[in-house]
Amino acid sequence: MDSERRASSMPTDHRAPLDCACSHRDHQYDASTPDLSETLRRMARLTSAQQALLRRISAHAGSVTVAELAAESGLHPNSVRETLDALVNLGLVTCEQMPIRGRGRPALGYQSWTPTDPAFPACTLAQVSHAMFAWLTAHVADPRQAAHEMGRYWADDALAMMHVPDHTRLKPTGGFTMAGHLNKMRLFLTSLGFAAQPHPRIDTGLVLHGCPFGCTDESCPDSLALEMRDGLLERVIERTAGSMADAQVMVDVNHPLRCEIILTPKDRLADGGPASGGDAEAPVRAAAS
Repeated sequence: MDSERRASSMPTDHRAPLDCACSHRDHQYDASTPDLSETLRRMARLTSAQQALLRRISAHAGSVTVAELAAESGLHPNSVRETLDALVNLGLVTCEQMPIRGRGRPALGYQSWTPTDPAFPACTLAQVSHAMFAWLTAHVADPRQAAHEMGRYWADDALAMMHVPDHTRLKPTGGFTMAGHLNKMRLFLTSLGFAAQPHPRIDTGLVLHGCPFGCTDESCPDSLALEMRDGLLERVIERTAGSMADAQVMVDVNHPLRCEIILTPKDRLADGGPASGGDAEAPVRAAAS
């Protein structure tokens, strides 16, 4: 078809020019563009000088030259080139020959489509969550149940992506402690944006202080966001501790973004395991296998 013929006629050699600042003759600068998660990981490792130059390049609507970047930043062109080397090698910046203007060799232009705002991931998640909850409210008969199930699916994806073993089929090995296992859960939940901290009184408990699903108003958070959180927590507990402990998830009625997770090891249930909960807390649901 015409579209296929047009696609096949387009150039496929995406190598940088031989005189690219990075000096790598076969540098693939856009044929292997990293996905967003990898891009964000690379950005997290940038030096302050690299971050500043990346933001400066991204602020330009078109390509910008070394001379222009040096003039804007007050740096020597050689210093700019050195920083550009790293950014091009990381795939965060592309380079191409600029149109010839007058005599001399054509200048190289640098451009970036990398999101440079550190809050970009959080803002994007909040926007997507808000749109999704609005759609559920408008089109689904039981939006709370739907949000809860989405949370469970999210948990499965997150656990798989972070290579967390499914403990429903694993037996504890020597040296295992529930407190140590809970600390791993804390790190996992914190990485998802729940700001998990050890419980101040119970060594098999956690306290979550945040919710990443666009909850900005702590006094009145989105009920579907909290339902999605509950579904995620329910599934995480099932997959990581369900075979070893029973669990309670309790929400602070005065501060709905704050909730407690209390695990009771199954071998302590017969002895009347630890009581849980504070004065302002109410149980949401038990997550026991």
